[in-house]
Amino acid sequence: MDKDVAGLQFLRDGTWYNVPTVSNYTLLINVGVTMEIMTNGIFKGPVHRVVTNSEKERISVAVFYVLDPENAIWLITQMLNEDQQAR
Repeated sequence: MDKDVAGLQFLRDGTWYNVPTVSNYTLLINVGVTMEIMTNGIFKGPVHRVVTNSEKERISVAVFYVLDPENAIWLITQMLNEDQQAR
Protein backbone atom coordinates (compact mmCIF):
# COMPACT_ATOMS: atom_id res chain seq x y z
CA MET A 1 0.00 0.00 0.00
CA ASP A 2 1.09 3.56 -0.62
CA LYS A 3 1.21 4.37 3.07
CA ASP A 4 4.17 1.99 3.31
CA VAL A 5 6.18 3.29 0.35
CA ALA A 6 7.97 6.60 0.76
CA GLY A 7 9.31 8.60 -2.15
CA LEU A 8 9.14 12.31 -1.41
CA GLN A 9 12.40 13.98 -0.40
CA PHE A 10 13.42 17.56 0.40
CA LEU A 11 16.81 19.23 0.24
CA ARG A 12 18.24 21.03 3.26
CA ASP A 13 21.82 22.20 3.67
CA GLY A 14 22.99 20.01 0.78
CA THR A 15 21.42 16.78 2.11
CA TRP A 16 18.32 14.99 0.81
CA TYR A 17 15.91 13.89 3.56
CA ASN A 18 13.04 11.41 3.22
CA VAL A 19 9.58 12.65 4.10
CA PRO A 20 7.99 9.94 6.25
CA THR A 21 4.81 8.28 5.07
CA VAL A 22 1.75 9.35 7.02
CA SER A 23 -1.45 7.45 6.29
CA ASN A 24 -3.83 6.46 3.55
CA TYR A 25 -5.27 9.25 1.44
CA THR A 26 -2.80 11.90 2.57
CA LEU A 27 -2.92 15.16 0.66
CA LEU A 28 0.28 17.18 0.51
CA ILE A 29 0.08 20.77 -0.69
CA ASN A 30 3.32 22.45 -1.68
CA VAL A 31 2.84 26.17 -2.24
CA GLY A 32 6.44 26.49 -3.41
CA VAL A 33 7.92 29.86 -4.15
CA THR A 34 4.55 31.62 -4.05
CA MET A 35 4.71 31.81 -0.25
CA GLU A 36 8.39 32.74 -0.41
CA ILE A 37 7.51 35.77 -2.55
CA MET A 38 4.49 36.73 -0.47
CA THR A 39 6.38 36.47 2.85
CA ASN A 40 9.48 38.30 1.60
CA GLY A 41 11.62 35.18 1.98
CA ILE A 42 10.56 34.32 5.56
CA PHE A 43 9.07 31.03 4.35
CA LYS A 44 11.33 29.30 1.83
CA GLY A 45 10.04 27.37 -1.17
CA PRO A 46 11.21 23.79 -0.66
CA VAL A 47 13.52 22.09 -3.12
CA HIS A 48 12.02 18.63 -3.43
CA ARG A 49 11.95 15.51 -5.55
CA VAL A 50 10.22 12.14 -5.73
CA VAL A 51 12.26 8.96 -6.05
CA THR A 52 11.19 5.48 -7.06
CA ASN A 53 11.41 2.33 -4.99
CA SER A 54 12.79 -0.65 -6.89
CA GLU A 55 11.16 -3.14 -4.50
CA LYS A 56 7.66 -1.75 -3.89
CA GLU A 57 5.04 -0.17 -6.10
CA ARG A 58 3.53 3.21 -5.23
CA ILE A 59 0.79 5.29 -6.76
CA SER A 60 1.33 9.05 -6.80
CA VAL A 61 -0.81 11.69 -8.44
CA ALA A 62 0.70 15.11 -9.07
CA VAL A 63 -1.72 17.94 -9.81
CA PHE A 64 -0.53 21.45 -10.56
CA TYR A 65 -2.41 24.71 -10.31
CA VAL A 66 -0.72 27.70 -11.85
CA LEU A 67 -1.72 31.28 -11.25
CA ASP A 68 -2.67 33.40 -14.22
CA PRO A 69 0.66 34.60 -15.69
CA GLU A 70 -0.93 38.01 -16.31
CA ASN A 71 -1.35 38.54 -12.56
CA ALA A 72 1.49 39.46 -10.24
CA ILE A 73 2.19 37.85 -6.87
CA TRP A 74 2.56 40.58 -4.26
CA LEU A 75 4.37 40.81 -1.00
CA ILE A 76 2.29 40.84 2.20
CA THR A 77 3.20 44.35 3.33
CA GLN A 78 2.27 43.65 6.98
CA MET A 79 5.34 41.39 7.12
CA LEU A 80 7.68 44.34 6.59
CA ASN A 81 9.32 46.36 9.35
CA GLU A 82 12.63 48.12 9.97
CA ASP A 83 14.47 44.80 10.37
CA GLN A 84 12.66 43.12 7.44
CA GLN A 85 12.88 45.36 4.39
CA ALA A 86 11.32 44.43 1.04
CA ARG A 87 13.60 42.35 -1.17
